[in-house]
Order: sequence, then structure tokens, then C-alpha cells
Amino acid sequence: MAYKYKQNLANRKNYGGRRSLAAIKYIGLHYTGNDGDSADANANYFKKNIVKASAHYFVDDTSVVQSVPDDHVAWSVGGKKYANCAKTGGGTFYGKCTNTNSISVELCDTVKNGSVYPSAKSIENALILVRKLMKKYNIPAARVIRHFDVTGKACPAYWSGTPAKDALWKKEFHDKLSENVLETPSASAGKTDYKVKITASSLNVRSGPGTSYKTVTSVKKNQVYTIVEEKGSWGKLKSDAGWISLAYTVKC
Repeated sequence: MAYKYKQNLANRKNYGGRRSLAAIKYIGLHYTGNDGDSADANANYFKKNIVKASAHYFVDDTSVVQSVPDDHVAWSVGGKKYANCAKTGGGTFYGKCTNTNSISVELCDTVKNGSVYPSAKSIENALILVRKLMKKYNIPAARVIRHFDVTGKACPAYWSGTPAKDALWKKEFHDKLSENVLETPSASAGKTDYKVKITASSLNVRSGPGTSYKTVTSVKKNQVYTIVEEKGSWGKLKSDAGWISLAYTVKC
């Protein structure tokens, strides 16, 4: 994989409740707005502070850090529609894309140089992540949008608000979503087994891949298990005991 995946969950007061994975219909792109930062630094900030805002993923040159589980609502695209949308072209998905039905991806800027802009490597890693999420949740490129497209906020600022920036958004990101060259093998490809470590204090094992299936047992934090099959964000245990939510695990 081109990046290292980590999980560092935000303070529980910074994101919303559980949702069905079937509710996920959009992927929203954001930027942190910082000149020189990292995915780890952002995840740590949202873990240690109560800010009533959040994102599912932070992306930089080397890593993707998950801050909110996919099956929970991040507070990322809410708020009123900006008054200048008629002028800027923003807000076209207002009322369609919401916190409840979207996954949020934040791009970091790893180089402190007086200008906020992601590196080519960060953009590439974000593309790989987004294409993986598109495949997992059956989301077409037409529903991969910017925060700008929801409320009119200039986010990411370097890709929104003017015709020139709209063109950059398409050239540097959106038009590349269909390029297979950016696809990387994942643990779910084929039947390759892989190990995960439990990050929740106690995690239910269910008879099928979803919370609608009955709980058959539970597993504990830091225990390691082998996953032999994936369905959505659920993994089947090699022991055949049942399925666990991969949102509360990290790969070993």
C-alpha cells in the first residue's frame, strides 16, 4: 500500500452517532487549512480537544489516519449555505450531501513554506483512499465532491471559488478518480488472510456482517485475530466464530 493506515479516534464529543453503512452516498474533500501539518497531528488534536467538529480521515505524504469510524457520523459539512454561492458556484449539493450520508477526507499540507497546498504525494494518497471508499460503498465519481459544493465554503480553498480553481480541482483530483494506475492492492483483494488487533475495549462478534445480526460473543482490546473475508467494513474471523466491525481494529 502506498500509505500507512492508522486509527486514532477523536474525542467522542466531536462526532455523532452510529449510522448504517448503507447510508453512505457521498465522499467530501476538505483541507486542514494549515501551512505545515500532518495526519497524526490533526488526529491528535481532535482526540485531545473538544471542538464539536470532525472528519473521518486525515491524509498526508505517508499516512492515512482514521479519526471517526465509517459507521459513525462526522461533523464536517453541516452549517448554512453561504450567501455568495450564486457568484462562486458553490452549494450545488446543499441539502443533498449531509453529515449523515457522507464520508469526509481532509488533506494535510506537510511542507511549511508560507503557502497552503498539498504535496503531490498527499494528493496521490487521497486518490487511493477515495477510490477504495468509492468501491467499498458503491459511490460514483459524480458524488465525490468538495465541502465547497455543499455549503459554498472555500474548502479546499486551493480548489474552489473561481473558474481557475475549479479547473485545478478537476485536473489534479477529480478527473483522476477513474485512473486505474492509482489503485493499490488491499487486504480484501481475493482471499488473502490478514491479522488485525482490536482497538475497542470490547467488540461484539456477530453472526453476519452488520449490526442487524445477532451477537454471538465478544473480543477484547489488543487481542489479535485473522480476517479471511471482507464485506463492507466487516471482517470474518478465521475461526468461523462470526464477523467483527473493522472500524475498531488496526492491521498488524
